Amino acid sequence: MKIQEMTTKGLQRLENPKFRKAFCGKPGFRLQALKAYAEGVEYITDGYSTDVNELAFQVNGNLSNFHPQQDCLIPAGTGIINILVGYYLAAHFPNESIAVAFFQREITKHDRTVIPEDYEFYRFYPGELLGA
Repeated sequence: MKIQEMTTKGLQRLENPKFRKAFCGKPGFRLQALKAYAEGVEYITDGYSTDVNELAFQVNGNLSNFHPQQDCLIPAGTGIINILVGYYLAAHFPNESIAVAFFQREITKHDRTVIPEDYEFYRFYPGELLGA
């Protein structure tokens, strides 16, 4: 995995990474482009539940196979899903960095919206990034 220079303290941009799995907050997002970066995709929640207890149960169960050095996260879904994922990761991997995939933004070219089918990947070092 080739790593570019640190863009800010506690954050690294990853170039063409390869992951075991990509864990997506919920189904329903364009994940076709992840095939180039991850061997598989798993969903953290079912995409239907709105009950916080049920979401916490799903997060706890579906992230039990997450490995911070082999897998990446796709922060998709509602705010509460991502908050629960953050708390789970902080509790289970307090001193680990986490790789996160961000879908590239839509852009406008020649008066037409273009939706790119690719991701940008970053590795977060929470202690450095958040000043802990």
